Amino acid sequence: MHLDLVRETNEIRDYISQQINTLDKNVKVKLVEIGFQVDQCGLVKVFFGHNRDSVPDGSWTMSLEDNILIRSHWPDLCESIDYEELTEKIGEIIKSVLLEIRDSGGFNEMAKYSDCQLGIEEINGVYSWPYFGDRGKENSV
Repeated sequence: MHLDLVRETNEIRDYISQQINTLDKNVKVKLVEIGFQVDQCGLVKVFFGHNRDSVPDGSWTMSLEDNILIRSHWPDLCESIDYEELTEKIGEIIKSVLLEIRDSGGFNEMAKYSDCQLGIEEINGVYSWPYFGDRGKENSV
């Protein structure tokens, strides 16, 4: 079994774009955080932090009951690809998709604070972006 980079990229892009498009345009966003889990139940979750003080703090894990992208094949991949290597690859796919969406204007219609940021967290802490000290640099919306 292998990781289909094109499939993953396209399906994650479609999912994130759909979540952006269904967002209430009247509510400002401070943080767009993508959470994911590779091993036990493969999933991706878009979390919008609306609080002015929103920071990457794992809040996305409290809302896993709705609007998630199921990746049921990811746990099986852990048997043929090293877990940390797989997590890093998936994290980098998500990062490239987020930056592509941002750079193509995908967040332009979203009501947001001037210091709105992007972030990624893997549920077990194996992958995160950006590093804490680098927030507000490459990840600004």
